[in-house]
Amino acid sequence: MSVKKISALATIFWHLFQLSSCSLAHVVKYGNVKAINWGLPLAGHRLNATPIDTSKVPNRIKCMAQCGKTKECVAINLGPDQAGEHECELLDSTRYLLLFPITIEAGWTYTGPKSKCDANPCPGEFSCVSRENDHICLNLSKVATCQDYRDSGLTKSGIYTLTQPTGQQFKSYCDLEDEGGGWIIFLRNDGQDPQLFDQDWETYQNGFGDLNSNFWWGNEFLHLVTKDTAHELKVDLVKSSATGYVKYTGFQIADKENGYRLSFNAASYTGNGGSSLNHHNNKRFSTPDKDLDTSPANCAGERRVGWWYGYCAYVLPTKPNWGSWGPQFIQLKIRPTKV
Repeated sequence: MSVKKISALATIFWHLFQLSSCSLAHVVKYGNVKAINWGLPLAGHRLNATPIDTSKVPNRIKCMAQCGKTKECVAINLGPDQAGEHECELLDSTRYLLLFPITIEAGWTYTGPKSKCDANPCPGEFSCVSRENDHICLNLSKVATCQDYRDSGLTKSGIYTLTQPTGQQFKSYCDLEDEGGGWIIFLRNDGQDPQLFDQDWETYQNGFGDLNSNFWWGNEFLHLVTKDTAHELKVDLVKSSATGYVKYTGFQIADKENGYRLSFNAASYTGNGGSSLNHHNNKRFSTPDKDLDTSPANCAGERRVGWWYGYCAYVLPTKPNWGSWGPQFIQLKIRPTKV
């Protein structure tokens, strides 16, 4: 099929430098060119996602054209008319990828690629999720871990909602790509905001920070997810151009009454980042205002960050520090142990 035969109003082309990370049947390649087969606009709605770019445009077609020139753009939000101009938000996700909610906002219009989910094929309690060349119907009330999302066929990392058997819901950043995906990231620290991790017991219990940046997920969430299911832990380490990792099995966090005690199988260590975490095994969590370490000193009070201190710290990713590795970036994540 010739590119010239495709309607300029329905399809926008751009040179393919790199495939978008979301797989959509109506984002199509023609040789070295990619096309979006646009769906109908959804007036009065806006995808609540951080745009990859914004600009002022006279109409929706111009906004679609801007999306066509941006390699990772797959959808747009168009703002209200303001003296003949509209805010044009370019998006790298769609309403059917579950990463962001679509909200009712007067004057805004969301437009994404056509999807089989447009026909509402799923029963009431299920949400429709686009996949390459098909869709799935997912009961979000049954999704308790990031591994559940990965097992359903989702492959785009981002913020998802997890629902526990009790009905309690909370947000998590799911890594659905590394080593087959399924990881819940519970700490990310690039060292650029040293004051962020100087928090009290209750704040570490409930979590803090920005799930798209630096954060601590929350000790209570870690306990709820790991209390009945064996998990593996992976630590991602980055410094300059070097990368490292640490892995353990048997990761579990006790309840609040037991100080959110950390436990794992120290003998299962693999990686190139060193086994210094072994010194923190079976230690309770401490914060500057709640000293539960095994040292005469108040380790958290002196270092002004929470952690599973023993006789203070051999590794301290909330600083961030990982022994002799000295990384500039640390990320800790868990997933259910694969049988």
